[in-house]
Parts: sequence; structure tokens; C-alpha cells
Amino acid sequence: MIIILMCSGSCTGEDRMKIYFIPFNVQTYVPVTMNNIEEKAFHVFEITNNSKLAIKLIRMLDQDNYGILDDKMIRLKLQNRDKIYYVDSKGNIKVSTKISKCDTEDVEKVINEMIAKYKQTPK
Repeated sequence: MIIILMCSGSCTGEDRMKIYFIPFNVQTYVPVTMNNIEEKAFHVFEITNNSKLAIKLIRMLDQDNYGILDDKMIRLKLQNRDKIYYVDSKGNIKVSTKISKCDTEDVEKVINEMIAKYKQTPK
């Protein structure tokens, strides 16, 4: 009997998250949506879920302050193994079906630390 095992980083014991980011204060001529943020992002990188900065960012995004997501001004997509977070230019967050609100300045500081620390995918 042959068993084929297919897996991502979780098989190596290292879960990773992928981040697509456009600075929150950037105005774009074309709408940036949940469908095109991956193509339009200025910064794209992966980090481990258990890094200090990743844990800090997830805590900031797991909010219960409700807002209305502007689906034409998406600035951040964070995808880990069990959730996808979208954040618009005003800090409104969509996680699966839940919409919340965060402080964009604090989130941007953490992401800028990540950009400085982790190698970016060239555009």
C-alpha cells in the first residue's frame, strides 16, 4: 500500500501566514477589492504564525468593534491556515463573515516592522 501525503508548512511544524499590503493612506485610481488585492499589493510576504509580530497583528485584527467594510478600498489581506482577514483603508476588518474595526496606525506600524524584518516578494 502506498500513501501519498500532501501538505503545506504545517507538516514541517511551521504554520505560515501570507500578507498582502498597501499602506492605509495610499489612494489608488482603481478600486482594490478582496478579489484583486493579491495583484495590487505593494508588499507581499510570508511569516510564521508563531512569530511575535504575527501574534501581535492577529490580536489587533481579532476585534469586536463593528464597522462597515469598504470593499473597494481593501489595503490588507492576511491569510493563515484557518482565517482570512481583509482590512479597508479606514481600518474596518472582515474575518470570514464577521466585520470589525481596528486602529490602522497601530496595524501599519506592525506591518512595517514585518516588512523591515522579512524579505518581500518583488513586484
